[in-house]
Amino acid sequence: MINKISVLYLGIILKLTLSLLTDRYIAINIAPEFYGTFKYYVTLITVFSTVTGLGLNVGIVKELSGLEVSANKQKKVLIFSIVFSLLAALIFYGLCANGSILSGIGIRFTKEFQLISITVIVITLNKLFVSILSINSNVKFKVIVNDLLQPLVLFGGVFYLNNISLQNIIWVFIFSHFFICLINIIVFYKSFKLILMSREWLSVSIKDYVLYCAPILLTNILIVLSTEIDKLVLSFLISKNSLGIYYTAAVLSSLLSLILGTLVFIYLPLASKMFNEKNYLRASLVSSYVSKWLMLFSFIPFWALFSFPKDIIILFYSSEYINASKILSILALAQYVNLSAGFTGQNLIALGDSKGQLVIRIIGFVFGFILTITFGNQYGPEGVAIALIVSLFCTNSLQIARIKIKFNIHLYRRANLIGLVFVLIMAILLKIINAFLFNIDSMGLFIINIILFGVCLRSFLINKKDIQAFKIIQKLI
Repeated sequence: MINKISVLYLGIILKLTLSLLTDRYIAINIAPEFYGTFKYYVTLITVFSTVTGLGLNVGIVKELSGLEVSANKQKKVLIFSIVFSLLAALIFYGLCANGSILSGIGIRFTKEFQLISITVIVITLNKLFVSILSINSNVKFKVIVNDLLQPLVLFGGVFYLNNISLQNIIWVFIFSHFFICLINIIVFYKSFKLILMSREWLSVSIKDYVLYCAPILLTNILIVLSTEIDKLVLSFLISKNSLGIYYTAAVLSSLLSLILGTLVFIYLPLASKMFNEKNYLRASLVSSYVSKWLMLFSFIPFWALFSFPKDIIILFYSSEYINASKILSILALAQYVNLSAGFTGQNLIALGDSKGQLVIRIIGFVFGFILTITFGNQYGPEGVAIALIVSLFCTNSLQIARIKIKFNIHLYRRANLIGLVFVLIMAILLKIINAFLFNIDSMGLFIINIILFGVCLRSFLINKKDIQAFKIIQKLI
């Protein structure tokens, strides 16, 4: 387990670094208007590729994680998932390229968007292949290829462009994803060659798998819309220049969510296996302590974004984007709330309650959409960011309640409450210390904050129960 988590977090650090370097290089070399346009197009591609994934990239993990899955069923599920995901992506790309769906969502049909929309195909396939390979816990491959190589190719391509323009950046973006897709296909084929080439064929039914994935598709769409609703709504309310400024805060705050997203690679197959085996008590223990550790160990990056937003923006971008500082603090808090809740949605998926997850996501999306439009019209980008905090809190609360009521599973223990109180006390204490040490520069203050938090964490919160829980989790992986 230690090795897998170490590799994953190394991947996170490298991916964060390369992503930030790429975003920074683009942002300081083109106008905020074009930076906002590029990031907005990437947001739309993310939404579209979620639709074309058909929920299969999530459902396939649960379907193939059991101990008694026959080779014949594996073959049918794999081929079905790949073929239908590819068909959906091709159809969607055709609609995008022809501009058939663009007018309805307010996109000005441009040559650049027509160009970038082809990545819907390969991003859809990449998500599916990563999920499939996670079943075999192929952590090193995921980190090397999907977490490191893709952003490295993108950064290298953008850095060596002779002419940095929106269209050229899009060409590099396309190449990076096609290149990674090719590698994923090769590794996938080598990993499942014996199953794919077997002569047994289609004698088993996967009807339950299809029915299970249908609500997951709608859930995934609602999740990505809820995640990106702030940018989508703001694209109608503010200029592309202001949207570019907002994106700098959104990109920096999303680094926190990347921590959760990366650990899902290990957690979802593990949780699916435990719930499939009806081992609810052990699953509850794992979820509880992982949530606690996520909240504690992500506090430092959150605190940097929350308390020193101006310095962070100038460091990673430039003073041209300084107006995003207040937005960054709010968005960082939103992501930290979501991260601290842990794997609420993933637990519902692992339990097989995709319909319950769908209902919760519908409620959360409608509530968040209304809140985002209302706050956005009244308070602008800051209001949209506040709406995101409220929406994420409510969605996580509903998921926790659903798991408790339907399955009688407690996702949190006394250790989680103690961790929450500790974090709140430390936040207040650090704010008071920073106010008294106003004559020290931001870097000095942040170092003092890290040292104080680390000392208090080690002294008061990491105990024998944490070590015991860690050993239990280690045996499961």
